[in-house]
Amino acid sequence: MARFPEDFYATVEPAEDSSAYAESKCAAETLCGIFHRDRGIDIKIARDFAFVGPYLPLNRRFAIGNFIRDKMAGGPIKVTSDGTDVRSYLYG
Repeated sequence: MARFPEDFYATVEPAEDSSAYAESKCAAETLCGIFHRDRGIDIKIARDFAFVGPYLPLNRRFAIGNFIRDKMAGGPIKVTSDGTDVRSYLYG
């Protein structure tokens, strides 16, 4: 799949520690939905991504973390995509 639509729901393996980030985002959205339903609180969900800041893993699937790791190791920054993706990073 080249692009994911907003209504795409993927599954993750909850027993894997690498799934904690995705699982916590899903749990937060679920809690927002419950508060909206039960208490009538209006909610807006922003699916922001591409954050950078303290404690960002430097050896996982976060590109900016990999870029920082590469530079700290004294090597070149490795980009393994075709270069067409555009990201703007937000400092957390």
